Amino acid sequence: DLTCSYFVNAGKATLKGIEAELSLEPVDGFLIDASAALLDFQYDELSGCSPALTPTTCTAPSGGLGAGLRYGMTLPYAPKRQISVGAQYRFDLGSAGSITPRLDWSWRSRQQTFTVQNNVLAYLPSYGLLNGRIAWNSADEDWQLALQVTNITDKLFWTGIGPNNNSGTTAANPGMPRQWSLSLKRTF
Repeated sequence: DLTCSYFVNAGKATLKGIEAELSLEPVDGFLIDASAALLDFQYDELSGCSPALTPTTCTAPSGGLGAGLRYGMTLPYAPKRQISVGAQYRFDLGSAGSITPRLDWSWRSRQQTFTVQNNVLAYLPSYGLLNGRIAWNSADEDWQLALQVTNITDKLFWTGIGPNNNSGTTAANPGMPRQWSLSLKRTF
């Protein structure tokens, strides 16, 4: 029934992952940080039956197989790989304070957006984003003035996509375009 949503027990799955983080200060004032994540998901055992797969033994769809799940499908909104790298350097200006520029780059691999993966349009392409920030701090660290720019390259990327099999249309949510902000902070 195309107008009905319901929950089913899909069966059993294995989800494994690893994350690594690195932080370095090769010289005083120069910081480098990075992180990476790998994710592996697989269905081990799907519940129920599907008339499409076994028409003689399954007369009514049930469980994960009946809902359209198949072995080899991936976990929605879970990229298999993610990487981020950032670097900043603090320039000491003596009694005038300090200036600290920073760049951050992050990347995500392609992601599936539906649990039942029967539509080639239900994928978010991989994308990378570059963000930057430059901050001035007073010598006593009481004041900070910072300019921040996100999505410096103004890259078009998607945070969600949803094909509608009933109407033949696809709706997608674009990510935020380049944005900038200026902040002033006083520490008491």
